[in-house]
Amino acid sequence: TTLLDQSYLYVQVPAINAYSQEDINRYGQALSDSICRYTTTMIAGYIIDLRLNSGGNMYPMLAGLHAL
Repeated sequence: TTLLDQSYLYVQVPAINAYSQEDINRYGQALSDSICRYTTTMIAGYIIDLRLNSGGNMYPMLAGLHAL
């Protein structure tokens, strides 16, 4: 997750290669934490990059993006 031009939050969502519930929770939490670091910043828009995401379990990905 990177702030571009002090206005746009770029979020890369990679594929998840985890099978245990602990790994799945860790993935969703890490994605969410990376977004929440910017909650005090005025964000004009979001860029969600799914190019490296080949699929998998969608629920931790959605949970990680819940703040948006």
